[in-house]
Amino acid sequence: MGKSSDFLDKVFLTVGDADSLWHPQFFTALALDGLAQSKEERSWGMWQSPVLLLRNYATVPGPIRVSGYATFCFEMAGLAGQKFLGTHLTYSAYSLSLALANHPLVDGWDTDVIAEDHHMFCKCLFASIRSSSDGSSKQLTPKVKLNPIYLPVVSYMVESSNGWLDSCHARFQQARRHSQGVAELAYTLYQYCSLIKTVGFKGLTTKAHYMVLCIIWKMNTVHLTNTLHAFAVMLTSHCAGMKVMDMIYQGEFWTWFSETLPQILSAGPGSFEGFSYWCGTAILGSFVPLSIMMAYTSYQVVKDSIEGKTLPALENKKDKGPCEKPMILGKLHRAALAGLILFDYAVLAETTVVIYGLIPEVLACFSLARFGNKFEYIVAAKPS
Repeated sequence: MGKSSDFLDKVFLTVGDADSLWHPQFFTALALDGLAQSKEERSWGMWQSPVLLLRNYATVPGPIRVSGYATFCFEMAGLAGQKFLGTHLTYSAYSLSLALANHPLVDGWDTDVIAEDHHMFCKCLFASIRSSSDGSSKQLTPKVKLNPIYLPVVSYMVESSNGWLDSCHARFQQARRHSQGVAELAYTLYQYCSLIKTVGFKGLTTKAHYMVLCIIWKMNTVHLTNTLHAFAVMLTSHCAGMKVMDMIYQGEFWTWFSETLPQILSAGPGSFEGFSYWCGTAILGSFVPLSIMMAYTSYQVVKDSIEGKTLPALENKKDKGPCEKPMILGKLHRAALAGLILFDYAVLAETTVVIYGLIPEVLACFSLARFGNKFEYIVAAKPS
């Protein structure tokens, strides 16, 4: 009879929200993938499914729909690139081995953090790096691996029973809570600097530096770059729009378009006018292609969800929500859905990022600097 610790790598712990609906084959896929790995790989393994916030897609306000698009596009892109890049983090609904959660350097979940999913992954990552030392002079390298399971977990978006405005306010409270996750950027930087101070820069493998720096970059993108870029797009669009309207009113637009603009383009970024133009192009240039790409991806995911292709178990549920009743969309309905998603991206996207991204991030940074992790955890309103 072996010790109980000998079997910890064959026990899998799964974290999920109360409203999460798991694909009926998820746990089978988790067991098969985990048990097919070696004991070492399984002991440091974590597993992640794409999280689709679509259970109540048909009844939530537009800004909340947009935040749902952003979430599942980010998660699916991260999992798709995990095989080649290896830099995605656990989010919301994930699994790990009991051996990993019980490792002395991990010691379970910390209770004083808000973004426990990202924090747990980073905690396990640095634990795996530190544990790779065997007393010799070899470099430290990460052993944690996030394994994608391409079977979705479907959850609710924020929705209040008190109406449109209350739902938007509840989503802001949730965004405020999510923004506290910017603390994990500081946590990762602190752990990374501590490692370098202990073993030196050359004491870590290239893989270790790569993984940590990519995670730092990803957190910076999620919490800071995206929100600042959205604000820059809004500000630049407003200024450019006001200038164009003034030129049209003054009768100067055609002269500028036919004579001045070609001169600016030929001058290049060397002149002040050319530099201003190319800065504006850099800010606004990515908006159209990215919007089209994300809108098309969102359309495919939402359409498959409505048609019951992402979660077949819902076909037998009696208490289905508005987006949980499988139906085959006709050409007219598909065109209407595509139009709605294009409208959401073209009109609501940047404003939504500012309201649910930039403003909550500023408040979170101030709160963390002033009060640390002391934060009132308010559970977001969801359908009953």
